[in-house]
Amino acid sequence: MLEYVLDNCFDELYDGAITGLLARMPGIFNFVTAEYFDKAIENAFGDDPKYTVLIERLTRYHNAQVNAESLLKTAQENGTAIIFICNYGFATLPLLGDESQQADGVIDAKNTSFGGTFAPYGETLGYSGKYCSPDGIVDASTCVFPDSTWFISGFFHVDQSEEFLDWLYTFDGQPTIYDSEDYPQFLVGDRDEQSVSPQK
Repeated sequence: MLEYVLDNCFDELYDGAITGLLARMPGIFNFVTAEYFDKAIENAFGDDPKYTVLIERLTRYHNAQVNAESLLKTAQENGTAIIFICNYGFATLPLLGDESQQADGVIDAKNTSFGGTFAPYGETLGYSGKYCSPDGIVDASTCVFPDSTWFISGFFHVDQSEEFLDWLYTFDGQPTIYDSEDYPQFLVGDRDEQSVSPQK
């Protein structure tokens, strides 16, 4: 059915629903990579002057994303704790292109972890190391902040552990993967209990 709709009604769907509704929601632009940003703005808004303020705001946010590494490193140098939590163990949504990527079911894990290396969904990396997960799926050594990035296997996009988050939020200073035996870099999520435990 979906294939029939896409084959026969794509133009109407694109103009009416995708462009008319979704493309004008600022949050949707979180999914637009740098190389497609200008084209996405052009396709969504054209040269309609009523979108000038929105385009300016989206462009400011886009520029922050493009410069995120240097902005976050500067913030950390100035005393801001930087923390990344990456849920994984699911494929991406089938609409996003490459279903072989590790994801939290919505966002691919490489972006969520700010640079981690992942085996394709259903596979393992085939090597181990200091920053490699016990399940063989993640290599955190390529993350921008490898010592303050945690990975939770089996947690979907909306899952979270309140106890883990409380520990992170109340930590005095910059928490790292070495600071708690309960919360090492690689964790397993229990979706029913919304809790985490160390990966073994």
